[in-house]
Amino acid sequence: MSKFIKINILSAVLTLVMFSSWIFNMGWYRVVGSWLLIPIFHPLWLFFTNNIATVFISKNKIIKYPLIAVNITFLLPHLLIYDGGDMGEEYIFFHLIENSRIATISTYFGIIALLLHIIAIITVIVLIIIQSLKPKNKID
Repeated sequence: MSKFIKINILSAVLTLVMFSSWIFNMGWYRVVGSWLLIPIFHPLWLFFTNNIATVFISKNKIIKYPLIAVNITFLLPHLLIYDGGDMGEEYIFFHLIENSRIATISTYFGIIALLLHIIAIITVIVLIIIQSLKPKNKID
């Protein structure tokens, strides 16, 4: 199985978990996020980053580690940031945990994961740019 198929299968599984978390945790934040097309753009960005980085992993093994961080931190904000309706307590983790205090604490971790996700994507992009700007070794 080629590395592109493997990375696309991983991206598809992460996207399915993200969509199921998005649906089961549906509340006001996710309704607003849906109108902003977050569940569409975020997985597309993941597929784009994974496929572009996969081309450069064979040339520079350092890209592999930030790419792993991108994949891990892609899912965490969707699982950890709470949501809620008009009544009742906030809920997280596929609507299985309904506790305002735990939801607030997990939201802090979700926001940290989101920031780490952005940093990991920037790191991957910078490493790809550096790798693409390196001069090619020519045999004379």
